Amino acid sequence: KSPKEDKKIDETKRKIEQISFIEYSLQNPVDFKPNNMGENINSKYDEYLPTLTADEQTFIFTRLIPDTIDFGLKILMVEDFFETNKVDGKWEKAKKMPQPFNSMENEGALSISPDGRTAYFTRCNSRDSYGSCDLYSSEKIGSRWTEPKNMGATINSSAWDSQPTIASDGRTLFFVSNRRGGKGKNDIWYTYKKDDGKWTKPVSLDSTINTPGNEMYPFIHPSNTTLYFSSDYHFGMGGFDIFYANIENGHFVFPQNIGYPVNTSANETSFIVSPSGKKAIFSTFLNDGFGAKELYE
Repeated sequence: KSPKEDKKIDETKRKIEQISFIEYSLQNPVDFKPNNMGENINSKYDEYLPTLTADEQTFIFTRLIPDTIDFGLKILMVEDFFETNKVDGKWEKAKKMPQPFNSMENEGALSISPDGRTAYFTRCNSRDSYGSCDLYSSEKIGSRWTEPKNMGATINSSAWDSQPTIASDGRTLFFVSNRRGGKGKNDIWYTYKKDDGKWTKPVSLDSTINTPGNEMYPFIHPSNTTLYFSSDYHFGMGGFDIFYANIENGHFVFPQNIGYPVNTSANETSFIVSPSGKKAIFSTFLNDGFGAKELYE
C-alpha cells in the first residue's frame, strides 16, 4: 500500500517479463560461431574496447594489466592501447602502442575518424582533466600523431566521460557519461562538431536508448544506420547484453537484443562491426580462452 511497496511490485513485474524474455531467447537461439582471436591478440589479461581502421588492416584494443612496470614505475593497474597490423591475412603479435597515446595514466576506447586523421580516446586522472576520466583527441600530421589534447569543458565534465565513437560524417561523436542530466547511471550522449570546429553542448540520447540502468560501449557503424551498445537494463540474458538500434528518419528505433547465445548471463560488451559489415568483434568471457575477458570475432 505504500509507495515503497508499489516500487517492489513494479520491480517484480519487470523481473517476470525478464524471465519470459530469457525463456523465449533460449528456445530461439541465433546462428552464432564465435572465434577466439588468438594469442596474438588475447592474453591472460582482460582485452576489450576494440577498433578497426577503415581499411580493416589495423586493429587497436585496450588491455588491463595488473602490477606492471610502466615508464619505469611500478603501477598496480594500468589500461593501455595495444595495436596489431594484418600481414598476409593474419594479425601480427599485438604490441603496446607508443606515445603519445599511452601514458602513465589509464587510456582506453580509441575511435579513429573515417579519414584516419583524427583519434578520440579516454584518458583518466590526467593533470588537465575536468573529472576522473575525460575525452581527448589527437591529429595525424604526416605519419605522426600530435600530443593529445583534452577536448575541453564543453564536452568533458567533473563526472566520468569515456568510450567515444565517431560517426562516418566525422562530426557526430557519441560517448558515455554518468554526469547529471541523464536518464540513469551511465548514459550515451552525443555532440556535434560545427563548421567553426567547435563542439556543441552534449545531449543525452532519449529514453528509447537510455534507461534507469547503464548504457555503455556505444559503436556507431560507418554506414551511419545502426548504433550498437551494451545495457544492463533493456531486457537481456543477464549482466550487460549487446543491443542494436537502427536509425530511421533521423531517430533511433527501439533497440533489439542481438540474441542468445551471443548474449549470455555474463557481460557482453565492446561490440563493433567491420566497415565491410562482414565481421563483428566483441569482448566476453568464454571457457575456450586464456582465462580472462577476451576478444572474439
